[in-house]
Amino acid sequence: PATAADVDLFFAWTNEASTRANSYNNMPVPYDNHVRWFLQKITNSNTYMYVLCEDTGIAVGQIRFDVDSTLNEAVISYAIGEQYRGKKYGSIILEQGINTFLHDYGQKITIVGFVKEENLASKHLFSKLGFTALVAENLPNSIKFVL
Repeated sequence: PATAADVDLFFAWTNEASTRANSYNNMPVPYDNHVRWFLQKITNSNTYMYVLCEDTGIAVGQIRFDVDSTLNEAVISYAIGEQYRGKKYGSIILEQGINTFLHDYGQKITIVGFVKEENLASKHLFSKLGFTALVAENLPNSIKFVL
């Protein structure tokens, strides 16, 4: 799981140009806002955050699950550091992240991911992992992937 010590790592990934481009809010995130958000997330019992590391221990990406118990859904969000993209880490972080989350959560739950139409890499990954593609009714030009 992610810890308070990961705040700067997550900040760097959050503000990478390609991460902002694929996010629903494209504006850079100010550091103070990020720290407040991050500390709230890691202490929230409905949020599960993980860091993916190479065998050498170098962090390459992060994945988060935000649980909405009223809907029995967990919304997934993930990012791979720019220098590690194109090396199959997206597939690894989604597979391992989902398995770890389901183990830690310990209950049956629907996993949902929202992807912009132009984010071809994420669309491919969610489809490859068996997610069903639906219309994202509240997000224009987006797909709601459901597992």
